[in-house]
Amino acid sequence: MGALAVIQRFDRAWLVAHPEIQASVRQRAWTGTTVVAREFIVHALAGHFAESVVGLLEADSVEAARAGAARLLGAGATSRSDTLLGIRQAVAAL
Repeated sequence: MGALAVIQRFDRAWLVAHPEIQASVRQRAWTGTTVVAREFIVHALAGHFAESVVGLLEADSVEAARAGAARLLGAGATSRSDTLLGIRQAVAAL
């Protein structure tokens, strides 16, 4: 989820240029996860994310990024830390 958020925010053209990636992620969402997780993934492929994820990716300062990360981590269980890790790894890859 986090990596998809970064791609959607900073390099959507790449994702659009690689429909096979979208198709593969969509297929795995239907066969390899829960109904709830699948819905999050389908929305992520369409560019829709939780406010906490959007806020973090739109942070305009280190302080705002730290606050956004804290907000994200406070919003859920382990899936939120997985999302933050995906964001961190995708930003590092850019």
